[in-house]
Order: sequence, then C-alpha cells, then structure tokens
Amino acid sequence: MTDSFSFFFAFLIFIGFFFLSVKKGVLSILSSGLAAASAMAVFFVGMKFVPDLAFQFAEIEIEWKKAVYISGGAALFVFLVVRILGGFALKSMLGPEGFLHSFVDGTSGGILSLFPSFVIVILLFTCIRISGTLHELNYAASLSRDKVDQMAEQIPSYPWTSAWRDSVEDIPFMGSILDSFDPFSNRANRNAGAFAIMNQSSLIRSHLLSQPDSAKLAASEKIIKVNQDPRVHEALKDHDRIKLVFTPAIREIAKDPELKPLLKRVQLQPILKGHVKKLKSAGARPE
Repeated sequence: MTDSFSFFFAFLIFIGFFFLSVKKGVLSILSSGLAAASAMAVFFVGMKFVPDLAFQFAEIEIEWKKAVYISGGAALFVFLVVRILGGFALKSMLGPEGFLHSFVDGTSGGILSLFPSFVIVILLFTCIRISGTLHELNYAASLSRDKVDQMAEQIPSYPWTSAWRDSVEDIPFMGSILDSFDPFSNRANRNAGAFAIMNQSSLIRSHLLSQPDSAKLAASEKIIKVNQDPRVHEALKDHDRIKLVFTPAIREIAKDPELKPLLKRVQLQPILKGHVKKLKSAGARPE
C-alpha cells in the first residue's frame, strides 16, 4: 500500500477535479490553481535565493526560519493578488459573456482542470517529501547515537512518512521535477546532510563503507571533512536538520560534480534498515 499510495491519491485528485469541473464548471478551481502555482513559485524561489542574495549584496546572514517568514509572506501576498486579479481575468474569458465560455464545463472544463489538479498534486507531494526527509534525518541521527547497539531492540521502524516520500520519487520524472525547486528535500542536499549526521558514528560509518551504494560516499574526504565546518557543527549540535541541509558547506558538497550523481542516486531506506537489522541480529546472539 505504501508503494502505491502517492500514485493512488494523485489519481483521486485528478479524477475528483475532473468530474467536479464537468458538473460545476472549472472557473473557481482554475483561478485557485493559478494562484497556488504562483504562490508556490514565489515561496520556493525565495527559499532558494533570498539567503544567498542577502549575503551577497548586504552581507546579512538570513537563517532558514527568517527565509520562511519572508518567502511565506510574499507567497501569501501573491496568492491573494493572483486569486483576485486572475479570477477577474478568467471570468472575462470563461464567464457567460466570455469568448471561451464553452470551455467552462463539460469535457473541456474537465480537461482544463488537469492544470489545478497537477498543482495540488505537486503541493501534496512536496509536503510529503519535506515531512519524510525531516523524519529520515531524525532517524539517521537516532542510529548515530553512542551505544545505539546496546538499545537495538528499542529502535523503531523506518519512518512511514519517509517510505511515502520514496514512493513519490518512484513516479517517473517526479524526483527530478521536485528537486528543481525544493532546496530541502532535494535528493543531493538531503543525502549530503544525512552523511554529515552519520559521520558522527563509527558504527554506522562502517556499515556505510560495507554497502556498494554508499561506500564511495562514506569514503569521500570532502564528506568526511564537512563536519569540521563551524556551521555544520553548530547545526548538528542544535539538532536542527533544516539548518544543517541549508548550510553552505552541505550545499557545496551537493553541487560537487563527482559527488552529486552519487548523492542523488543513493537511497538510504534499505541502507538504514539493513543497519538496524544487523544491530538487532548482533544483540540477539548469545554471549
């Protein structure tokens, strides 16, 4: 069920909006979708560029929480403006006097509903992805604690939200689409942060070095040394996963032409599950 949930939920949204538009008309749904798409674009562009631009032009460091407030405020403003003005514009085209009125409902309206449906699906998938990434990083941190091998039987299962996130990325091209605008759950960024977290444990590092999908990354000098960066060290000390992924040192590693393809390709779910299984097997052996 976990593997197919995301695709099934997206299918329900498309079908639901299609039939609603056929029966009731697409005008309201279309204007809301246009406003939501504009707001999402503003928010993620802000999250991606506001901190860098503030430091580049004013030498001001803006942490992720302030960037969220700034980008979120701008996104809300854009949503309201586009919803109102876009609504008037669409009404003039699709309303009773509009030259496209014949497209407002029926099969044509259903087809037009595919755009707002896609926007809602992308927003839903992004939320699932962010939640799953946050929980996966917390899970990696819990496995990187001292003496975790002595508490093997108490280790919880891999987070279901992270499994849902992986199911989203299993949809063809979806991972690349979401990577293009989501700086936190971007596969290269988040996995670079995860390796910095796991660098703190020699036990999990030995497991990473033994796995073909993670061995080269775990052995990389750049990844090993990233924990020496003061901002990375501070984020790890504060247990602030979002701050960690947004640190310049982590993002530089994620952009490295040699490491980026490996970071995008590696999937931590089977690796972390394998490590837990190994810990539990070791704990079950008679002394």
